[in-house]
Amino acid sequence: MMKVMIVDDEAFIRQGIISKIDWDAQELELVAEAEDGESALDIISRQAVDLVITDICLPRMDGFGLIRDVVGSGKHVKFIVISGYDNFEYARTAMKYRVTEYLLKPIKDADLNESLRKMKQELQEQRSLERRMRDAALLNDHKQQQRRDELLGGLIDGTEPDSRTIGHLRELLGWKGTEQVTVSVMNLSAMDERKPRLSEDLLYFGLQNMFREIAAEARPETLLFRNPQTRGEFVFLSRFADARGKSGLYPLFYAFIQAIKQYLQLYATIGMGGAAMGLEQAARSYAEASFAVQERILRGAGTVID
Repeated sequence: MMKVMIVDDEAFIRQGIISKIDWDAQELELVAEAEDGESALDIISRQAVDLVITDICLPRMDGFGLIRDVVGSGKHVKFIVISGYDNFEYARTAMKYRVTEYLLKPIKDADLNESLRKMKQELQEQRSLERRMRDAALLNDHKQQQRRDELLGGLIDGTEPDSRTIGHLRELLGWKGTEQVTVSVMNLSAMDERKPRLSEDLLYFGLQNMFREIAAEARPETLLFRNPQTRGEFVFLSRFADARGKSGLYPLFYAFIQAIKQYLQLYATIGMGGAAMGLEQAARSYAEASFAVQERILRGAGTVID
């Protein structure tokens, strides 16, 4: 339902407007009333309001001041302006703020309900467009992530990547071919096998967000991706100027392991491969990391193994 607020300094006028609206047929809900612009602005800042029916002449802040501040805040609120004066300047100011519904007092029931119908339709179309744009953006992000994972997975699958793939990855990552890289592999196991497991997509989403936050503080150049060739395997690709930079991964990985344990109730073990020169040698580092992570059987889960 569309949430409506009515703003007028006269209580009997607010009640008159309320009585004119066919609330059930229009599927509208009255959520608030205000007698001045400042009070209305405060209400809008604290609760959801879709449509405001406001007089222009108000104490403390007039109707146009209210519209200006709401529009300036970025909130998607629709307005119907009412006025007792057939004033061209009022109408022009309303158009300046893209207010399309301007009604003169005394307000006719049919005119008010028709304006509400139009506003509701506009709001529904706007929400539908925003939803489609959001879905398209998510789909595009998912496709880009999937493509990136496929390219990165090609580095570690044991086959020698061709120059075109390497070039595409360097462009995608903004990495040069002369840096040293290290591949690390993460294994996850449940702390309580009786608890239901997250889907792999949801788990990956959660891991990406957590790692992004932790990595933002540590500032390493490390990517987390899902190995498309091995179900449930998550891989890190790190780069640094020389082999000594690898030591900076330990605090990052231990912080990530602790976060996974705390928020996802999973044990994480990370095996680290040796430093390799450039992306072309990433497969060798991955093989070493895969071997290292197997040692969790002997050393126990929840640690970093080099």
